[in-house]
Amino acid sequence: MTSLILRQHAQNFALPLVIIALAIITGVSITHQLLSPKEEPQPVVPKVVIHSDIAKIYKANFRRTTIKTGRIDYSFVTSLINAGLSQKEIKSLLKLIENEFDIIGSVRKGDKFSIKTKTNRHNEKYISSFYYSGSQKDFFVINDGNNNAYDEYGNKLIRKPYYSFPLDKQFKVSSGFNLTRRHPVTNLVAPHLGTDYAVPIGTPIHSIADGVVIKSRYNRFAGNYINIRHSNGAVSRYLHLSHRSVHVGEPVSKGQLIGRTGNSGRTTGPHLHLELIIDGTPVNYERYIRTTPTPPANTRLLLAAKKERAELIRKLQKYSS
Repeated sequence: MTSLILRQHAQNFALPLVIIALAIITGVSITHQLLSPKEEPQPVVPKVVIHSDIAKIYKANFRRTTIKTGRIDYSFVTSLINAGLSQKEIKSLLKLIENEFDIIGSVRKGDKFSIKTKTNRHNEKYISSFYYSGSQKDFFVINDGNNNAYDEYGNKLIRKPYYSFPLDKQFKVSSGFNLTRRHPVTNLVAPHLGTDYAVPIGTPIHSIADGVVIKSRYNRFAGNYINIRHSNGAVSRYLHLSHRSVHVGEPVSKGQLIGRTGNSGRTTGPHLHLELIIDGTPVNYERYIRTTPTPPANTRLLLAAKKERAELIRKLQKYSS
């Protein structure tokens, strides 16, 4: 009987004892973790960047100027591509040197060149200067940042002539620019503000410079006529046409066909009447393009040209050695 009572009491105490034992084990474990020394974390060692690395990173990503060199192999444009110039840079260079440097006649295999590019405040690259060392000629040009070309002496390179001839060949001047001319129809003294070229009806007429068509219409005196405003603000006028090929607002390029000569309006025979108006004043076209003086040297561009030309020559000497 006594043993039965003891077994019942043992069963009653077993569960609490198990719970107490688990609590003790858990407490010991927690205490051990709290009291045990923690492992020190491995220190993070920052990567040491030396000055030369910074310079390389800067040059690779943030260079404001670069100089590229090359040698003529097959053609001028192909050689520019081989030198690493982009299509945009090539187009910019060709625009800068047009009519000043013959990319066919002046170029020989083995000639060398160097080109300096800059990045403007809008983060756009442009051709700053170009130096060509050739068997036929040496040539240098510098950009003022607004796509105006200057030579090594600071003289602005004017496209000579800036204005081209409007006809495919020279024709006789039947009536020149004359402020006191007597009109052949009215017999009255009236200024003749243009140059008349005696040409057959239907002769092609070309724009004398880049610009935008501002008038293309018929007038009983001027006949069919076209007015073009050019990029420098000047206006050219083409009168007495038989056909007009361009419309108002249309951009035209230098040498582009714009119409054909005729005998429309008040005339005594087929001819082209050409006017050039600069700063609001009509000028004698033929005399103007022959006698317009070169602008004075730009001192700032003279100093910049001297510096950049020397840079390009030094770079080319290293390239050749």
